Amino acid sequence: MGGYLGLGQRYPPLMLQFRLAGVPVEVETSFLLVGLLGWGVFTGVNIIAWILAAFTAVLLHEMGHALTARRFGASVAIRLHAFGGVTSWGSATPLSSGRRFLVAAAGSFIGMVVAGVSLLIVAGGTFGSLNELDAMLSEPGGTYRMFPTVVRAFLYGFWWAAIGWGILNWLPIRGLDGRHMLDAVLERVAPRRGAAIGRAIGIFTGVGAAIVGAIYGQWLAVIIAVMLTLPELRSDTPRPIETVKPRQSAQSPSEEEFPI
Repeated sequence: MGGYLGLGQRYPPLMLQFRLAGVPVEVETSFLLVGLLGWGVFTGVNIIAWILAAFTAVLLHEMGHALTARRFGASVAIRLHAFGGVTSWGSATPLSSGRRFLVAAAGSFIGMVVAGVSLLIVAGGTFGSLNELDAMLSEPGGTYRMFPTVVRAFLYGFWWAAIGWGILNWLPIRGLDGRHMLDAVLERVAPRRGAAIGRAIGIFTGVGAAIVGAIYGQWLAVIIAVMLTLPELRSDTPRPIETVKPRQSAQSPSEEEFPI
């Protein structure tokens, strides 16, 4: 996940293809596998509500990346696939480390803002603690409970995906937005040792995430943490981060991916 997007790369079959705010979006059929993440939590028709909620959260996340990169002059495209999505962007003149940090951070930020605002609206704009929020969600006469079951499933799924996945995506593990953010910072403050520092932090965070997941019995989280951390352990000795010089030709732009 992440890195540079190879030209001419073949992709799995598409289920959907459209443009949103001028950004081309492609959805692979494999995205439907996201339904497995809601297995046991959602049942019956609510599984469909969960898939739609995850689709909304992931697309919103990727649009955060895409619109920010486009604001900085890059060409962008979005592709949603099994359990997530990726935003590819290309620019004849590589973006500065500061702008790459903003592009990486924008996905989770936008998702959490929209989810937070919608949560406040559903809560009537008044809750001051997690206990009050829990009461709002469970109280029979509360605003949330007034919605049909399938709508509640969508809202709960969207909040969980947009906020929960958004926070996890800021972890500085290889392949996640947090690692792109860390690399951008290290390129600025420690260009010679940045790659080694980033690798050490990534391994430490990945192992820690796997341990926490095992303690709480979240085995899917353990598997994902291990899958993301293993390439870091197997990679060669990292070389110093080098500032990328702008390309002279606009015909061969660099393209970088930001996965969810």
